[in-house]
Amino acid sequence: MTDMEYKKHFKSFSEAMGNRFKEFIDTMDKRMAKGYEEYGDGSFKLPPDELLREVEEEVLDICGWSLILYTRIKNIRNKIGSIDVEKKEK
Repeated sequence: MTDMEYKKHFKSFSEAMGNRFKEFIDTMDKRMAKGYEEYGDGSFKLPPDELLREVEEEVLDICGWSLILYTRIKNIRNKIGSIDVEKKEK
């Protein structure tokens, strides 16, 4: 990707996000502050392999929740699809 293509892409990506990036950073900042209140700064003292284990566990949690959400959405879409078919048949 050329520098010009990158800038064009980044501009359109930024425009598409609107204020979502700032919202994301603000939300993350609040979560980090809450974590600090609950646990202190112990995470900064953990060895890298322990931090990696924590990240791996979080990734597995995200995958698990994503599977649950995916399943629920597919079930809803299937129900909506069957309703549409029933309406068309009448």
